[in-house]
Amino acid sequence: MIQHWLHQIDKQVLLQNAPEGSIGHRLLDLKADSLIEDYPIAFVHKNMPMNFHHRVALGELSDHFDSSFIDLGYLRNGSDQSVSNLFKDLGKSHIIIFTGGNSDTSNMIINTLRSKTSKQKHVLVTDKVQETDAEQTNYIGVQRHLNTKDQLNELHDATTLSLGQVKSNITKVEPLIRSAHHLTINLHALDHTCLLNNAKNLTGLSIYEICQILKYAGAAPHLKSVHFQTNECKATEIGKLLALLSWYYLEGFEQATSEDVFDDNNKKVVVYLESLDTEITFVQGNRSGKWWLKNPGENENSAFIPCTYEDYQTVCQNQVPDKFLVYFD
Repeated sequence: MIQHWLHQIDKQVLLQNAPEGSIGHRLLDLKADSLIEDYPIAFVHKNMPMNFHHRVALGELSDHFDSSFIDLGYLRNGSDQSVSNLFKDLGKSHIIIFTGGNSDTSNMIINTLRSKTSKQKHVLVTDKVQETDAEQTNYIGVQRHLNTKDQLNELHDATTLSLGQVKSNITKVEPLIRSAHHLTINLHALDHTCLLNNAKNLTGLSIYEICQILKYAGAAPHLKSVHFQTNECKATEIGKLLALLSWYYLEGFEQATSEDVFDDNNKKVVVYLESLDTEITFVQGNRSGKWWLKNPGENENSAFIPCTYEDYQTVCQNQVPDKFLVYFD
């Protein structure tokens, strides 16, 4: 029973400043387990202060959405084991937006939702490399001056975008997120303008960049969880930031286009790569316009690798993007 794991804040308290037409009037209190099944997106918080400030700030934002979502409150017991128990109950039928905790919490979420049939793909937005239990982790926003050479040498071009790469072209982020099962946002990856008095982060992602990343995440078809690693001592300030990020996630979810890479209506392009004497197959989605590259080392029915139109153009010029070299060994 979900109620065994969660507390909820009185809805009337949360609605005091919510204007008409805002999200606050649609975020429902949990009454019974049967209610949960109607809501594919569930917000959960590790503690009460963060739940309160996030919920109040989100509730004041305009409601543009037809999609259903629910705030389930905060954990009665904030231990990682409680997080695991909650995700076991919710994870099969919901995308869970969880706020609070650190990298240990992220790994608990990944391990709890681990699939027996597919590798767990994890996108980690962070300034520093972290230990992760996922079979594949795509790093976004890593800052070289905050990591050792050994840490940076462990990263691979195919699964990593440095802070500079993100800032030069934010669209490079989308293919990394498109096939992800889990997204983790470490708020230390953001610059000082996102959080007041956060002077330590002179460099980092801007508020515009992190909102775009959350919008990409909302459209990711395989995503099971979004985890915000947060500093609990700044609940008021962080709550407002998380509300904005949550809103853009919901917008991405609302605007997502369902698409099958194997659909016969998709555009299929075969490019001969003279430098490697091989043919490379690209697919462009008929509905979304997004691109995939067929893994040249796999059979016809294997998964395609998300990519960009710019990647396709590069191959047409008889060049292989560095991030794809691992697939041409």
